[in-house]
Amino acid sequence: MINLMDNKIIKTFMYLSNTVQKGNLRDIKELKEKLDNNTLKLERIYDSMYIDYKILENLIDLLPAIVFLKDKDNRIIKANKKFYEETGVDESILNKVLHEIDSNNEKFINSIKKYYTNDLEVIRTGKPKLNIIERLCFDKNGSECDLYKTDKIPFVVNNEIAGVACFSINITEIFNLLKNEGISI
Repeated sequence: MINLMDNKIIKTFMYLSNTVQKGNLRDIKELKEKLDNNTLKLERIYDSMYIDYKILENLIDLLPAIVFLKDKDNRIIKANKKFYEETGVDESILNKVLHEIDSNNEKFINSIKKYYTNDLEVIRTGKPKLNIIERLCFDKNGSECDLYKTDKIPFVVNNEIAGVACFSINITEIFNLLKNEGISI
């Protein structure tokens, strides 16, 4: 008795046998060549896109600002090196909702909660919030809270707001310098 799998194998063999008998072997070779050429083209496109991605990632890592992306659920989905340096957290926080983050850095968690209020407004309105001056406490190396200038811009995927791109610069030293010079902001 022939089972279902044997039947499929027999049908496939018969199809290939008929194709070869009809002289269509040339067609099969042409299809294989086209497939090989398309695969090679796709590999080249992928390699080129990967190189572009790495260049952009390296460039963003060189910025003196904290740069990160958050989705609508307050998950940090991508961050640059400066983000990790300033906050004192590592990549284990990526793609986790706030209550899933296992961090001893309570100040970081509180800062992220504070950030989320502005994030929701940007997501809801689709309008950026620029030049936000705020004190954030990340407690990296036991430091005091620092003063940051932050811009939050909606980022769009497939014509829909997917989250917020955040850019923050630590302005504590500049602020203190101006304060020491008697210049008020």
